[in-house]
Amino acid sequence: LVDNFYIIEEQILEIIDETWNEPLLLGKEGLQMEDTARFAFCLGMDIVDFSRRTVGRQGELIEALEKAVQQSSTFQGFADKVWVPAGDGLFVAFFTDRDEPETPVRCALEVARHIEDYNNALRDGTAEADLDRWRLLDVRMGISYGIVVKRTSMNQQPNLTGDALNLAARVMSCGDA
Repeated sequence: LVDNFYIIEEQILEIIDETWNEPLLLGKEGLQMEDTARFAFCLGMDIVDFSRRTVGRQGELIEALEKAVQQSSTFQGFADKVWVPAGDGLFVAFFTDRDEPETPVRCALEVARHIEDYNNALRDGTAEADLDRWRLLDVRMGISYGIVVKRTSMNQQPNLTGDALNLAARVMSCGDA
């Protein structure tokens, strides 16, 4: 199975070799956007039961998740990355060599530790029966590898699309916080 993966990967690389990291011109009626397709490791995160929280609580939890990601030394130290919000979570694409799968794993573990610290701070001095469980940050994570298209959204913000993000979202949906 692993050998087949590398054979398929080599075939894909051959197909896109000439356009590797070159802009793809997309659009309709003359509208063109520059997109860049590259291989990346993706880390997707979403907040469990997000839609069941109050709007104010949703904002607090998104901020807490973003802070946990930004505190990750792997995230901070990695130069070629893009992160985008995704409603109830976010995605990080690490554009790196195919031989570095530990990058998103290390980032995920660091984020999980920061989330644990956040939740422990909420629990400090509060009896479990009195704790508002909707304040706790429970997160699912998914990691994948594949083609990611880095583009600029219509409001001029970085955006990501591609099979690697879709797969990370599928893996994430299998997780249980």
